[in-house]
Amino acid sequence: QTRRGCGLRCSYCSYPTIEGRASRLRPATSVADELEHIRLVAPEVNHFFVVDSVFNLPQAHALAVCDEIMDRGVDLPWTCYANPIGFSPALAQRMVAAGCVGMEVGADSGDDGVLQRLRKGFDTAAIRRIHEVATGAGLLDCHTFIVGTPDESLDEVRRSLDFIARLDPHAAIIMVWNDDAETLAPSTSSAARTKRAELRAQILELLDRESARQPRWVVPPLGRRFDARRFALLRRRGLRGPLWQHIPKSAVPAAEPT
Repeated sequence: QTRRGCGLRCSYCSYPTIEGRASRLRPATSVADELEHIRLVAPEVNHFFVVDSVFNLPQAHALAVCDEIMDRGVDLPWTCYANPIGFSPALAQRMVAAGCVGMEVGADSGDDGVLQRLRKGFDTAAIRRIHEVATGAGLLDCHTFIVGTPDESLDEVRRSLDFIARLDPHAAIIMVWNDDAETLAPSTSSAARTKRAELRAQILELLDRESARQPRWVVPPLGRRFDARRFALLRRRGLRGPLWQHIPKSAVPAAEPT
């Protein structure tokens, strides 16, 4: 972790509550010191993941961390979380030079109206732009999406899935919003709860059909390309880092929904 705190205002996210909104930046020298120490005491480690809520914000700090890693000659490959806001070609190139091999982008939706309601602070054009920048720099990109969010219609879900198919990132992880005691107000009527449950069932059916045609879509609610057998096989092959990086290389068939 190179920093704590998140000033973004995504409607559903708990990071600002957990870490606060003010960024506390760890000195880049401290980050590099830790990586050098890991290489010394745990030479079997061959990948690390930067768990900052968003690595690329602020960009100046991300650049400083990359520069320090490069200056030390630390050659461990790594992955991080990234946001379409403030992601430049210069940063992408520096990340690659510092050993970054991939990033998980919290895209959330392929529909501009949904993105606005989720208060993401960017639109679908920005998602396309970060994909293009990543591809141009040689960074693998996995975009994570949530469908069926509050007030989202089935048509908006369809538009989001169409967007993901056209975007064609290295991988896409698609989650379905889960209504529970924390997300549904106690005053929600039984009719409204039934309607939400019916919508979720329709979304899962749609996802099942569409993801069967998309070999790089990971759909945990359906167990599609997200099962213990696949993970164990990839690990036995010695593959490290987030497993979405290796899904296109795997010959293991997708798990059937349970």
